[in-house]
Amino acid sequence: MDSTSGNEMYRSIEYIRKHTNYDTNLIWDYILRHFHIADIYTVLGLSFVVSEQQNNIAKSIMNRVVVIVSIKNTSQLDFIRSRLCCVPEEANIVIISEDSYEIKELLKERQKIEIVSFSDGGKDFISMMKTILSYIEIYDYICLLPLHNEDDDYVNNSLEQRELIWDNLLVNQQYVLNIISILEEHPRMGVAFPPVPIYGPYMDNIFDRWHHSFEAVKTVCQQLGIHVPLAKEKQPIMLGEAFWCRRQVLLPFAKGLITQTSHIRNKPSIGRSIVA
Repeated sequence: MDSTSGNEMYRSIEYIRKHTNYDTNLIWDYILRHFHIADIYTVLGLSFVVSEQQNNIAKSIMNRVVVIVSIKNTSQLDFIRSRLCCVPEEANIVIISEDSYEIKELLKERQKIEIVSFSDGGKDFISMMKTILSYIEIYDYICLLPLHNEDDDYVNNSLEQRELIWDNLLVNQQYVLNIISILEEHPRMGVAFPPVPIYGPYMDNIFDRWHHSFEAVKTVCQQLGIHVPLAKEKQPIMLGEAFWCRRQVLLPFAKGLITQTSHIRNKPSIGRSIVA
């Protein structure tokens, strides 16, 4: 590591995966059991710059993809409509909102779209998991995009954060195809997420990304049988509830979280640092 740019470990694993018969799952299983995800992310350099150039991935794969958008109110419908055109036509879209009629009218030209109405579901992460569980069970790749109310005190920062999330997860159709291509090529890659915000009211993320959620995350991991190294001094690698992931990652977590609802309902929110 003293003599290279720090990329050699990742390149070594990729070389073994592509050019030998050795099962790299054995390597990943060992690493995940013994090292903190923050150190794995840093040492292996697991940041990807997603290209917008065309690749050879078949568009038919998008039948296995669903983009789930949770809308708290209809004030940002124009933004939603402009951005959902970035989802390839072959992919599936699910909109979760209280005002399903207005959304359905606005997006009626879209073919593969489903509007799910809720009264009290979707207001927190556990309710959200209950609402979308049936979709998690049938799609291979899931994009979660909760669209919260704009904070009047930090409206500019809220808009900047919204742009940061959508520009990293759903900027145009080719970009989405390339994200799926990366997930297809790296079968042990469970989640793809936008950079952690470190500006304006989010500056405290530099020093403490847990935001009083560590004990809640630790409790959930214990209850769900997730046995990985966990320490408060090791910062979470992602924040928030917006990300791409594969079904194998989210489904057991969602089912376990729903099962344990009665035990963790009064614990601090785990939404900000859901991936420890």
